[in-house]
Amino acid sequence: MSPIISKESLIEAIVFTKNFYFKNILNKKGKYTYLYLPDKNEKLKQYNILRHAGTTYSMLEICELIPDEELLKIAESAINFFIDKVETFDLNGKPVSAVIEKDTMKLGGNALGIIMLAKYVQITEKLDHLILMQRMARWICQAQDKNGNFIIQKQKFSTKEFYDFTSDYYPGEAILSLVRLYEIDGNKDWLNSAELAADYLIKARDKDKDIDTILHDHWLLYGLNELYKFHPKKLYLNQVRLITQSIIKSQIVNHENPGFNGAYRIPHMRLESTPTACRSEGLCVAYRLFHESGYDDEAKKIIIAIDQGIRFQLQTQLRPESVVTYKNKMICLGAFKHGLTKSTLRIDFTQHNISSIIAYYKIMQHAHD
Repeated sequence: MSPIISKESLIEAIVFTKNFYFKNILNKKGKYTYLYLPDKNEKLKQYNILRHAGTTYSMLEICELIPDEELLKIAESAINFFIDKVETFDLNGKPVSAVIEKDTMKLGGNALGIIMLAKYVQITEKLDHLILMQRMARWICQAQDKNGNFIIQKQKFSTKEFYDFTSDYYPGEAILSLVRLYEIDGNKDWLNSAELAADYLIKARDKDKDIDTILHDHWLLYGLNELYKFHPKKLYLNQVRLITQSIIKSQIVNHENPGFNGAYRIPHMRLESTPTACRSEGLCVAYRLFHESGYDDEAKKIIIAIDQGIRFQLQTQLRPESVVTYKNKMICLGAFKHGLTKSTLRIDFTQHNISSIIAYYKIMQHAHD
């Protein structure tokens, strides 16, 4: 089976999000309409600065693919909102920085902030925030023990008390952020810390995992793909292979309802856009790694799963015919809703869907060059 989604349909979906949702979802202060119930025209008060950074990253990915000065200015306002939440302080005699939300610092907040700012540097070549990124990375490294484990993932800012909290995905985000910063400033401390973390996750956290129990960690797939450029370890390839095989095994195919195909059983059927999109993101970076490393059999299997997943996701994008009954159409058009039967909009739903669609578009574009 060859991919059936056209490049034109992918770019159409990206442009629709660019021209509508992303240009109407921020207020003048750079804050997103984070959680919105379109059928009730109700904006909920919750917020999450990690998802703010991740969504801004996907917005910048669009700016990179389709230059748009208006959208770039919107992204800059979102970056400024994030930076206003960052505090700098001394830790072990050195200045570090962390993004603070509700008196809390999180490993994932700093990581996604660096990933966002690194993309901004890549697009604009402006290094205005480099010192801030380095101080945020220093906090990440200080949160790591000698074995590579991030032992501090959530901490109270005012008292520096540690929370008994572990995220499955923060370490992968941290690895990616450190490698992206290394690509900018060449400081091998970041690369060494990322390698140490990756080795810990594979050899310790995931050492007893198999195809049925391995975490579908798309952020780790991002991180290992980036790390492999500088440290091409077989260990990383094998871990990427295990995760991708597990993802593909759990995908819904040949269902009696064709609209369900491409989503995942994790472990039960979830007809939701974002779990599928995250796996599509991970598969896209895995595809590039295998394709560029000459593992064509793996790459061919992965591309089929990506295509199935993206087709499912596109069903959840809101187009004009989908918003006829909604009062506030402009903050709905181009967004990706929660799932086939769930209309809730949250910024990270669109973030992951757009990032995966852009990644697939680039794969197809490269194949036709």
